[in-house]
Amino acid sequence: LGYMRFDGYAVIAQPINAADVGMDTPSGLPETPGLTVNGLFTIGTAGQPFYWQDTNTFVGQDTISVTRGMHSFRFGAEVKRHLVDVNVPFVNDGFLFLLSFPDFLLGESAAQNGSSFSNVFSVTGSSGNFRKDERYNDVAGFVQDDVRLRPWLTINAGLRYEIFGPPSDINGRLPTFDPSIATSTAPDDGTLSGFVLPGNYNGPLPAGVVKSGHDGIWATNYADISPRIGFAARLPGARSLILRGGYGIYYDRMSGDVAEQTVGQPPFSFKQSLQGAQNGGASLQEPYEPRLPANSDFPVFLQRVSGGGLSLAAISPRLKDPYVQQYNLNLQDE
Repeated sequence: LGYMRFDGYAVIAQPINAADVGMDTPSGLPETPGLTVNGLFTIGTAGQPFYWQDTNTFVGQDTISVTRGMHSFRFGAEVKRHLVDVNVPFVNDGFLFLLSFPDFLLGESAAQNGSSFSNVFSVTGSSGNFRKDERYNDVAGFVQDDVRLRPWLTINAGLRYEIFGPPSDINGRLPTFDPSIATSTAPDDGTLSGFVLPGNYNGPLPAGVVKSGHDGIWATNYADISPRIGFAARLPGARSLILRGGYGIYYDRMSGDVAEQTVGQPPFSFKQSLQGAQNGGASLQEPYEPRLPANSDFPVFLQRVSGGGLSLAAISPRLKDPYVQQYNLNLQDE
């Protein structure tokens, strides 16, 4: 039996608040946004005020070995429970990009400078609930037999079966987007087609949004069967020359970072990226135009519209566990 814990918190000190320089920020956060002037300098963070993650893993496993005649059997099982709580307010402070130092000195909107473009070329910001309370369950079992068929020949044969449970959130806050069920072109009046919420989501479900048949961000894979076969043989007429070979399939669980790609995704949070003419309303004083929704307004179902600034990341609901096939053949001489 085992228990492992990791609790980490990272924060970048911000000695100057946005209000100190007369700048507005999304959701009323005090920190100044990250700001880059092309080719000259970058100040502030990349928009993320802090990063927190708390991971707890519980493990139970056992192996039994039995020897009978020419057989040496081993049986084993393992169960893991992962609790991964994260809060990653991605670009919650915002991030600004300006093309030149004169743009930085002026910092005016398109209406203020009398052109079609703001002096702030692009603005990225987000608001919402970024916390995820993820849960994973892993189950595995194996059987292996080392058979000494002859004094000069041993066969190793085994089978391993694993279930890597997909990540789920206790509050149903792991959304994704499925392009295969989304309209390829967003109409002018907007659409919610393609948005998918987990089965344990209990909030409002507008027309066009699909609720999954399972709580995980993708379906559980039950086909992770891993055969293993190997042999060791002393070659005829050679007391010290051994031929060895083997083949096996090895599955692995997806990284926890996969689920965290949904941070900043509607309806629980929202990231807005605008540049060029789209960003004409921005100024250094009020960079976020149109205004981002308040954190208290979420969940907010934001429709895809033609020419909109909605930023989406998606995890395939048909994701499969990765695996490696490994084989070898070699000679060993004593």
